This record gives sequence, structure tokens and C-alpha cells, in this order.
Amino acid sequence: MLIFKSYFNFLVNPKRNYTSTKSKKQILTFLTVLLITYILLFIISFIPTVQITSDASRILNLIASDNPVVFLLIPLYEELMFRLPLKVSKSNIAISAGLFISSVLLVLANVVFNAQLSLLHFYLLSFTGAIPFFFLIKSLYGQSTETFFTKNYNYLFYISLILFAALHFYSQDFSLPALLTYLVYGYSLSFLRVSTNFLNSLILHFIFIAPFLFKLF
Repeated sequence: MLIFKSYFNFLVNPKRNYTSTKSKKQILTFLTVLLITYILLFIISFIPTVQITSDASRILNLIASDNPVVFLLIPLYEELMFRLPLKVSKSNIAISAGLFISSVLLVLANVVFNAQLSLLHFYLLSFTGAIPFFFLIKSLYGQSTETFFTKNYNYLFYISLILFAALHFYSQDFSLPALLTYLVYGYSLSFLRVSTNFLNSLILHFIFIAPFLFKLF
């Protein structure tokens, strides 16, 4: 019951309710978050929605035709980008920001030069390109940077959550159920990341995308 309360209290004020679960209770927290997530998704399923558009279907087919390794990279990429910095530290911020900058530059280069990168190449190049930015950001990171992120932690949390949901609209119509679904996914992953550790949120992410993979294959 306490985990249920913590789950919803954290949404109201992430900074004030920023606490970590003891290692002995992490499995219980994991299972409880998984249960809450699917209860919320079950409720969302009753909201009228629309079918995936033809463009989105094309993208889904592109994902399905890509190298299977990409399905191992997607959760890792998104957890490093959106969940890792929720526990503020020099390395966590540097990794996340470096990966974000690398990805944005790669997208811009892909548009300008019409490179038509596969998803596998995109992720691999994003990880590789993030390395110099990681060291650059880490060298510039000081106490004032730490103070800024700590002081504005709620903004960091909510922006991360919204960006995660927005990123996934490429495979859905712009509908309320789609928005709520990805907000719930993102929030559950974020809460688990903060209350336990990065590995647990990564495992949960793999569980979340498992039904999607079964549909594709």
C-alpha cells in the first residue's frame, strides 16, 4: 500500500518525494509498479481511439524489417536518454546530454544529406558520437551545474517525461489514449528508476515492449 501511495505522490512533487527503496524491497516495488501500470493502461483502453495511420504503419514495418539487434538498443538508448539523469550526478547528466546532442546532430545530418540511415546505424552512431560530448560536458560540469539540476529537479523530471511521450507519437495517431499510454509508461519507468535503480527500469522497459515485438514477428 505504501508503494501505491509513493507512486502517485511522486508524480505531484518528484523533488520532495525523491527517495530510494531499500534493496530488499526492490522486487516488491518492481512488481507493484508493473501492476499499477497495467491497471492504468486497462482503464485507458476504454477511451475511444483511432487506428494507426498508413504512415505510422510504414514506420512500424521499417522497424520490423531492421536488424533484430535494434530491439536490444531501443530500451537502452531511451533509458540512458530519459531516465539515467533522474538521479542527478556528473556522469549521469553527461551521458544523457551527450547522447541527446549526438542524436540531434545525427538527425539534422540525416535530413540535410538524405542519408537514409537504418535504425541500427542511427543508434550505433548516436552512441559513438556521444563519447566526445560526454567528456566535454563532464569537464564543464561544476557545483553550479549540480545545484541547477537539483534546484530545478521537477522541471527536469516533467520535461523528460513529456519528451519520452512525444518521441513515441511517430508510431501512433495524435490521440488522447496514445498520449496517456506513453505518459504512463514513461512515468512508471521514471518512478522505478528513481526509487530503485537503472537496471530495474531497463528490465521493465523490455517487458513493456515485449508485446509490441510479438506483434511484429
